[in-house]
Amino acid sequence: MKKILISIFVLALTLSSCQNNKSQDQTDQKKDESVQVENKEQKDYKSIGLEYAIGTKAELGKNLMTKMKEDGPIHALEFCNVQAMPITDSMSRKYNADIKRVSNKNRNSANAASEKEIDIIKEFSEVIAKGEKPEPIIDEQESQVAFYFPLVTNSMCLKCHGEVGKDISKSDYDKVLELYPADKAIGYQENEVRGIWRIYFDK
Repeated sequence: MKKILISIFVLALTLSSCQNNKSQDQTDQKKDESVQVENKEQKDYKSIGLEYAIGTKAELGKNLMTKMKEDGPIHALEFCNVQAMPITDSMSRKYNADIKRVSNKNRNSANAASEKEIDIIKEFSEVIAKGEKPEPIIDEQESQVAFYFPLVTNSMCLKCHGEVGKDISKSDYDKVLELYPADKAIGYQENEVRGIWRIYFDK
């Protein structure tokens, strides 16, 4: 009889332990799910978009500056004509995102801005004109994020996008028109919005 009672007691303890473990497992699982949801809510789309934009800008700039120093503006222009979009596409694959530069005064027709993007360019232009620091525009959709950030001109940009006869020689601009007959990307001064980064990536 005593052995039977001991066996029942041990069985009860075992069942109780199993139940407690199951309950603990469920609690841990709920905590993990809660953390995952919280992390998703806290995802910093601004930082992600800036990383992609700055990384792509650096890759393009590195190659462009090398050509500019070695061969001058015309050869840098020829480089852009052939390599700028493939480099951008390679960065899209690297980041698993859709990265594009668009403008309301585009040089390449493939970089023409949509009506919505033109409005965003105007918005950034107003901010820059006031001497204020632009902040990225984030448009969250159901499963994707659209990120927008301005491309702002500096003295180097003017060698290909400044005023003809002042920043760009007439002969150099003739070459621009050979490569881009419908060019609109001139007449800029320093610290103006030449276009924007338009980047789509998954949430």
